[in-house]
Amino acid sequence: MKTKARDRELIDVMRRYFVAKAELSELRALLEQARRAAGADISSFYDPRTNASHADGVMRSHALNSEMRSLMDRAEAWGRLEIATLRRDLPAEELQSEPDPTDEPAPSGIE
Repeated sequence: MKTKARDRELIDVMRRYFVAKAELSELRALLEQARRAAGADISSFYDPRTNASHADGVMRSHALNSEMRSLMDRAEAWGRLEIATLRRDLPAEELQSEPDPTDEPAPSGIE
């Protein structure tokens, strides 16, 4: 299968997203297990300024969340560009046959 460079970039972005997601899930489970074992409340346990023993894990979870948001933004931008490219490349009559999601009729019974 032949893939375009932009498609490979999306694959790499999504692969990194799911690696980060798996790491974050594992880290959250470990942190939550430690919090429950310590009997600490959520707000103080997850504040790296007051919980020096788990500050690195808490900060890493924040970094992973941020990375995942950034990666998803890149994937969404790729999707918008892909849609724009498809719309530009399709003949006008094919574009007109595609329903516009904003043109959906109002639910019945509401007047």
